[in-house]
Amino acid sequence: MTIRPSSLARRGAKVLLVLLVLMPAALPPRMALTSTVEAADYPAQPGESPPEFLPSDHWAYDELRKLWVAGMVDSLFISARPASRYDVAALLVSLQNDPRIPAGYPPMQRLLREFSREILFLRGDAGYKPVPYMLHSRSEKTDFRLSLYADAEWLFSDETLGDGSRAGIQSRAILRPNLVIYQDVYAGKLIEGWRYGEEFFGIEDFIIFSDRFYMSLRTPLVDAEVGRDRVRWGPGVTGTLLLADSTSSYTLLHLTKVFGKKLKVSSVSGILDSDAGKYLAAHRLDFAPASFIQFGLSEAAIYHARFIEPLYAVSLIPFTLVERILHRDAQSSDLEDPMRNNVSVSADAVLRPVRGASLYGELMLDDLSEETSKRPTRLAYQGGLALSRPVGGRSVNLIAELTRVWNYTYNVYYSDVYDRDHTHQGEPLGYYLGPDTRHWYFSLSADVSRDLELAGIFDITYRGEGSLAEAWTPEMGKTDASLFSGVVERTTMLKFLLRWLPAENLLVEASAARIEIENKNHFRPSGGRDWTDAEAEFNLRAAVRW
Repeated sequence: MTIRPSSLARRGAKVLLVLLVLMPAALPPRMALTSTVEAADYPAQPGESPPEFLPSDHWAYDELRKLWVAGMVDSLFISARPASRYDVAALLVSLQNDPRIPAGYPPMQRLLREFSREILFLRGDAGYKPVPYMLHSRSEKTDFRLSLYADAEWLFSDETLGDGSRAGIQSRAILRPNLVIYQDVYAGKLIEGWRYGEEFFGIEDFIIFSDRFYMSLRTPLVDAEVGRDRVRWGPGVTGTLLLADSTSSYTLLHLTKVFGKKLKVSSVSGILDSDAGKYLAAHRLDFAPASFIQFGLSEAAIYHARFIEPLYAVSLIPFTLVERILHRDAQSSDLEDPMRNNVSVSADAVLRPVRGASLYGELMLDDLSEETSKRPTRLAYQGGLALSRPVGGRSVNLIAELTRVWNYTYNVYYSDVYDRDHTHQGEPLGYYLGPDTRHWYFSLSADVSRDLELAGIFDITYRGEGSLAEAWTPEMGKTDASLFSGVVERTTMLKFLLRWLPAENLLVEASAARIEIENKNHFRPSGGRDWTDAEAEFNLRAAVRW
């Protein structure tokens, strides 16, 4: 019998998946190096709230959204991520005796369990005992935690590990009162990982890597984060239009300041490609005039420079004016002038007209710095309806969302020398599907209990032949970017999902989906009749921390 390398890799991946999931859970408690020190032994002092950030794609944000839609939370800036774990914990402490939240309400109970350590630190009582870390040392001045984790997804249809599957070590050092140093190093599967490092265990694209680490500081003036991370601005469920968390992380300086319950200001200064001199500057204003409505206004600029430009980094004036100032200093208006930037703006709103229902939307305009009569309008818009209501002690949730990204959005034509597309590592910084797409998304879910959630998802994706690789140029003449280009590929998916969270440190997801693709790869047979390809997908994901 001949064993092919690809077959051997798949077998090795299966064995590795089992080991990643079962090894940490199989360790007996006596093997943990956790200190007997508990959070309550050194509780928070007045004004102490370390800015340890919750990843922008963490499941807890969905639970917070459910509480806000159901009218159980008033003060919550739900459209700007990441948020501090301790800020979320403080919110949960304030809600523990709120009569609007039914006893044992599943979303609330999941959050209380997830943030039990922070709640205990803030002198509260979540009703749950935190799962210990592998190593935990705490004193009056420091709090150091070390944990092992595994997060792996098996794709039965392809008989392989899903991209992003990993096992690693997370460390947190909190220098009290308000300085945090966080690092995550893992061995995992990354798309084209062979480009960045030597493949681990001989498994394709499986390398040792780190894409989230930062140092953060909370001061009376501002919260500051510097390191490698992502931000997400906007209310969308499937993604957001200006800055989304579907892209890879990037090096950034992230500043935020909250003024009471009404106002939040954020800014980002990022390095997208230091070798090419490609940088990101963005700022955002969140305003909540009342408990049932929130507005957001954001602006982002992709610019070229040798180093981070201070006028962009301070984010005090609109970026279009920064471009004009730099042009005047350079005394040049040439299209190849590196001073020219790509400015995009977005506005979003979330409205809760009645308890249990919310409407939300976002509009994004791209490339405001380039104005010609022939230039097509490049924009994206998104609108959605979210329902969340307690029914018989359970939470029933409905989401309907439409996202449309016009052709030529996220890329610009005016330089073959300097890259100022609204992209990072070849993917859009905004909505993950990119330009020339329309996406309908429907989801119905039920939180059967604190530990179990069931969901059904139906979505339709239309994709024209436009892509990030093709920008509009003046030679194309007047073009209507609102129309799909070429042969439109249509993907229809019906998916069923089971999510099980039996403990703070364990998550299991199982999904089954049927996918139909018309005109796959934009191919239509002669005669003009659509060609349909159908397939089924079965995936299993498990995540555990020790």
